[in-house]
Amino acid sequence: MSDAIVRTAGMENLQKLAEMSSSLNQSGNRKDCRPGFISAVELAIDRGNEGFISPTFVLEAPFLHSTKTDIALQAFEHGVPLHLTWSCLTGDTEVITLNGNRTIASLKPGEWVWGYDNERGWIPALVENFFVQGVKPVYEVVLDDGMGQLSMFRATGDHLLMLRDGSYARLDSLQRGARLMPATVSTLTVGKTKKRYFAVRRNNLWTEQMTYMHRIVAEFFGQDIDGNVVHHQNDNTFDNRPENLVAMPRGDHSRLTDRTMLSGSEESSRLKRDAAFKQHGTEGVERYLRAEQLFNEGWSKTAIAKELGYGSIAGVTNAINRAREMENHKIVSIVPAGEEMTFDIQTSTRNFAIGAGIFVHNCYKGGENHCGRCGTCVERLEAIDEAKTLYLQGKEYTPMDEWMLDQTVYDDNEFWRHATRG
Repeated sequence: MSDAIVRTAGMENLQKLAEMSSSLNQSGNRKDCRPGFISAVELAIDRGNEGFISPTFVLEAPFLHSTKTDIALQAFEHGVPLHLTWSCLTGDTEVITLNGNRTIASLKPGEWVWGYDNERGWIPALVENFFVQGVKPVYEVVLDDGMGQLSMFRATGDHLLMLRDGSYARLDSLQRGARLMPATVSTLTVGKTKKRYFAVRRNNLWTEQMTYMHRIVAEFFGQDIDGNVVHHQNDNTFDNRPENLVAMPRGDHSRLTDRTMLSGSEESSRLKRDAAFKQHGTEGVERYLRAEQLFNEGWSKTAIAKELGYGSIAGVTNAINRAREMENHKIVSIVPAGEEMTFDIQTSTRNFAIGAGIFVHNCYKGGENHCGRCGTCVERLEAIDEAKTLYLQGKEYTPMDEWMLDQTVYDDNEFWRHATRG
């Protein structure tokens, strides 16, 4: 239980206060934070140990009716090390791993999933820890990928979702139409062998070509992929775990797999297509986006055709539709969906891709730094700030005295103020 202790009459609460301060991170809606749950557990313990348990036995929940500020204030008064009292929340959903989609409940520390880096784009992310967070109120979120496909996932309201610009926002603060960072995985069929491979636009830019995910993994783990083929040792081209990938010259790969390489003419055609894309593809996509921008500004399609060099109104219409397809993964709806068991993973990138096709944040647990931006951090910092004001009122203190009240190091110390005060 997160905020209850079992003791006989006379035991001091202070002995368990450090454990109890973890209530700072728990939602008041948790089933094990409610009076009915505490009463039921107390009765079960008493009946189950009849004849052995002390007649003075009582199950106490000293923070059952306390606010987070109340809890933080008591922690200050008793010198509880708050930087050692962390937990975090997340939703129960599928995660995109290096070997296909897996439910978050099935993941283990040491496995690899996909994360996103603002400089490098899609990169492998190590699962550093796994947490079962209990039953929580959740929301159902429906997304539109811009190409006629809907996806859905469930998560707690305080979970942070990555927006299209790389920033984050709480799920329960978003509205219909909000654009999220896409985590779209495509399947490409290659060459005469008709082998299928996972691929992504590495930096999520529609002006760039697809990159095979197995090549991203091999490069990330230090293999020389320049001019080489990346071979799947178990012949499963969807299994992109690093231990399954070996970079080798194209000739060696052909002999190993006993398959025909692309012919010279096919290879030449591929190179020509790549070159053509680099020269014209970016310009074409930029024209799509410009056409939509002008249309939204009130230009007629005839004027747009003349301005951008389209030969017909139909060409402008197609450009606008293509541009709108690029604004993918918009929120269609966010509705309460009852309560479900929730889970969390901590990853090396502090975010991860989920099967619904977006990236979500995970709060940093352990080590020295916490994010300062997730729902847990925001609620915690707000409560601690209010408690500090009460605790330090009328006292002479220095900034060092204030810091000693909570020695947690946050990557962002100010985000919570904007999130709670606007």
